[in-house]
Parts: sequence; structure tokens; C-alpha cells
Amino acid sequence: MQVNTAKFLESNPSVKTCPSPHLPEYAFIGRSNVGKSSLINAMTNRKNLAKTSSTPGKTQLINHFLINESWYLVDLPGYGWAKVSKSQRRDFEGLITEYLSERSNLVVTFVLVDIRHEPQAIDLEFFQWLGESQIPFAIVFTKSDKLNNSKLIASLERYETVLKSRWEALPPHFITSSAKNEGTDEILDYIEKYNQALEEKFAQIHPVKVIKEVPENENYSQKQSKKEQTKKVKSNKKEQTENELNEFEKKTFENNTKQKTTKFNKKIASKHTVPFSDSKNEFRGKNKKSSTKKNFKGKSQRPKK
Repeated sequence: MQVNTAKFLESNPSVKTCPSPHLPEYAFIGRSNVGKSSLINAMTNRKNLAKTSSTPGKTQLINHFLINESWYLVDLPGYGWAKVSKSQRRDFEGLITEYLSERSNLVVTFVLVDIRHEPQAIDLEFFQWLGESQIPFAIVFTKSDKLNNSKLIASLERYETVLKSRWEALPPHFITSSAKNEGTDEILDYIEKYNQALEEKFAQIHPVKVIKEVPENENYSQKQSKKEQTKKVKSNKKEQTENELNEFEKKTFENNTKQKTTKFNKKIASKHTVPFSDSKNEFRGKNKKSSTKKNFKGKSQRPKK
């Protein structure tokens, strides 16, 4: 996929005020300082589309970017050790949970993980929650340029071992380096396959007017302070009519953006974006362990330039 146009659309403190859900949407999330903003800029070939900072936790709202006038890229607040208060951290967690659980046009969530580190409990728990909640996701390993090839493969094998102890099959994964712009084309091609598959369904869904829960003269921006956010939430206490998709639209999203899975027990059956894996059998579970291992390692090489 070629990114021809990319623009920041708006930031929101709630899923209820996000843009009209008539376009496919792809969310990016990860622990603080995982390189999320840098990856978004590399994917879109824009230096300052997403604001980067040396201070973790700068992303505090749901940030929507419109790509090629046809799909949304969403930058979500990070989780983990960001230097914020406990109350702010709880707010972020609530915002993330609300968005991932309720956003009807969300197709895939890309979870970013720093490839240099051992598998972290907080990431594994987040994978587990996504699986239990039946939210399709893929893993994006970042900062691969910081490791040589042997250490990179060793790190991937550690993740493979840990994930196989919890999952019937492995979710899709991508190896990226924002500094070298590696792996971004693979992510964009993956998104394009979904867009093509869902094109007809989304074409039948018309934009809806989103009623903001704040005065029209309030301007959302990525630089909003906590004081400004609080003022906007409190400034409008009128009852607002909640926008809901009609029955046809609900069925469309349920059938196409939420893939079905078997009952979650000790292990989670694979339903994570399987249709666009390189092999139809790649994520079919424990009966395919040998082929799964081969495919996982096969992707562990750095993308060719």
C-alpha cells in the first residue's frame, strides 16, 4: 500500500466522541516508550505526523489519523511505566478498555513490543485480555535495528516459547525498525488486504453525525492539558442522543470485524486475523506445531531492503 495522504484528524477523551465509524480502523498501542509515534511516522513517511517525545506517556487521548481518505489509523495511550499519577494511569486504562471494547469499526489492534527485552508480564496479560475479549490483534516487534541477527532470532524464539505455553496458535507478527524503515510495508500490505476484503461492506455504511459532549468552540488537540480536558467534560451536562448504528450496520461489523473463536479455557483458539496469514495452516493450533514453528522463525529475519 502506498500512503498518499495522511493527516491528523482529531483527539478525543472518549470513544463516544470519536469520528463516524463508517471507515475501517486500525489501532496501535504498546507500553510507554516502545516507539509507537516513530513507527506511525515511518509507516506514513511523515516526520511529525505523530508527536514523538523522550518523555513516556505523552499520548493521553484517542488520536485519529485519516489515511488515503479511506481508513483510520488510531494512536492509543501507552500503558506501563509512564511517569504519570495513579489516577491518570487508571484513566488511561479505562479509556483503552472502553475504546477496544466498544469501537464498532475496529478491525485489528497492533500491539507494539520492544524486541530487545524479555517477554514482559504486562504485555502477556494484555495479549490474554485481548484474546478473552475476542479482539483481533497482531504483534509488532519494534527496534529490531538495536539487535544483531542472532540476538533477534533468539529473542523471537523466547517469545514463541512463552506464547505457545498460553496459546493454541501464535498471532501474526511483524518485525520493524523505525530508524531503518523496515517492516512498515508489510504492515501496510496487511492492512490493505483487510480494506479490500471489507470494501463492499463499508461502502454500504453511511457516515453518522457524532454529537460531541463538549461545546463546539472547544478545540481538541494532542497538546491538551489535564485541566482543559476536565473543563470540556464538565462544561456540557445536557442529555445527548447517543449515535448508534442501525441493525444492518451492527450485523456487518459483527460478522466481519469480530472474528469468531471457540470457548476460552486454558488455551485460546486462534481467531486472530488468520485469513491473511502467509499459510492457511499457520495458526491452526497444537496439531500444527511443527509448521507453526517453521513459519514463526521464517519471519524472524530482517526484511530485505
